[in-house]
Amino acid sequence: MVRYNEIKQRVKEMVKVKVLITGDHAGMTLRNASKEVLDELGFEYEDAGADCSTSVDYPDYALPAAKRIANGEFDRGIFICGTGIGISISANKVKGIRAALTHDVFSAKATRKHNNANVLAMGACYWVRFSKRNCTYILNNGF
Repeated sequence: MVRYNEIKQRVKEMVKVKVLITGDHAGMTLRNASKEVLDELGFEYEDAGADCSTSVDYPDYALPAAKRIANGEFDRGIFICGTGIGISISANKVKGIRAALTHDVFSAKATRKHNNANVLAMGACYWVRFSKRNCTYILNNGF
């Protein structure tokens, strides 16, 4: 098993990608944890998610963010809602977006390696904490 410090060193050696992170009210906690990981790994990112805990509609955040990735403003995305299902469905309505809902390190790695996903979708209800390894796989591994 690869240690976190080894992963961090590999990330430093790789070309950095610009990341857009978004989500609805249900994804706020996981989104904040994800930003901490992105900061620690040195990724350039923007948070375009809901800044409140009041109920909001995930398509209002998924669609504009997906369009920004599709037009090349960002290279990858991390989209978070309660289950990850709705936000991934919304994102996939945008041409050029390949959002994949993942629940573990294996699926995050496989979706990047085999499906060339450019958006990692996660459900806050299923993730206790954001995986550093998932971030590394989806953001830096090629197709």
